[in-house]
Amino acid sequence: INAEYGVHTWLVRHIYQPARRRGVSRQRAGLYVFLLSAVAHELLVSVPCKMICFYALGGMLAQLPLITLTSRFKQGNVYGNIIFWTIFCFIGQPLSVLLYFWSFNIWRESIDPQLKDVLHTVMQDIHKL
Repeated sequence: INAEYGVHTWLVRHIYQPARRRGVSRQRAGLYVFLLSAVAHELLVSVPCKMICFYALGGMLAQLPLITLTSRFKQGNVYGNIIFWTIFCFIGQPLSVLLYFWSFNIWRESIDPQLKDVLHTVMQDIHKL
């Protein structure tokens, strides 16, 4: 059993099930759990770094279209797995780590000034998206 199982159990017990008992649909109760999880992920990264950039939150919210896209494939279909592994694992998480790294170093001003200028320009371009 890993830590995710404990968190999942807690979220189901304290968010999902009470929402369902109050007449909330399964889909909406699941969305409540998902949004709370996204906010918690952001806090778990932002608080130790002493900065809030919303990259983790944005990354979690970006999963919603990915879920819709991959759900069009039958379970076990190789194309759904390729989309998931490419977008989420090989692009999404490493990009999030890099964004937090760049932001942290720019904020702390603990990097070479020339590299800082390049990273600052990149971060401005990303924030324009």
